[in-house]
Amino acid sequence: MSAVAGCFAAGCDAAGGALFKDLGPTQAQQDVVFDTTQTLEYKKRIEFQQLQTAKNLQGQLVRYYQQAWLPTVGAFFDYDMAFQNNNFGKLWANTYPYSYIGLSVSWPIFTGFARTNSLHRAQLQSRLLDWGEVDLKSQIFSEYAGAGRL
Repeated sequence: MSAVAGCFAAGCDAAGGALFKDLGPTQAQQDVVFDTTQTLEYKKRIEFQQLQTAKNLQGQLVRYYQQAWLPTVGAFFDYDMAFQNNNFGKLWANTYPYSYIGLSVSWPIFTGFARTNSLHRAQLQSRLLDWGEVDLKSQIFSEYAGAGRL
């Protein structure tokens, strides 16, 4: 083993100086006190942000299932041309254009309780995410409080 490799293994730089500084117990305690005096902000934690995104998506899903009760309205338009002639060579000579427009309304009457079941399931999943948020806040606070006791 070379002298430089031995020096790095021992914790010194190439010039022979100390590579790692010993902070001592008082400096470490001051750093812990500084960290625990900062206010706890849940919104900065990535787990909390992920949970908020999941709650947002679940809320959109609940609104989607609620809107499944609304009727669907659609409009249509068609313009077409009919070609008729007894002589095949002059088939494209006579054109008869026609068009029509319309409006369709469909109201979902009965789907075998699939809509209500989907809506209730989505609402229960939303409540589960709410309880997950309470649990996550409790875990984060426990970590925060435990860090202050070091």
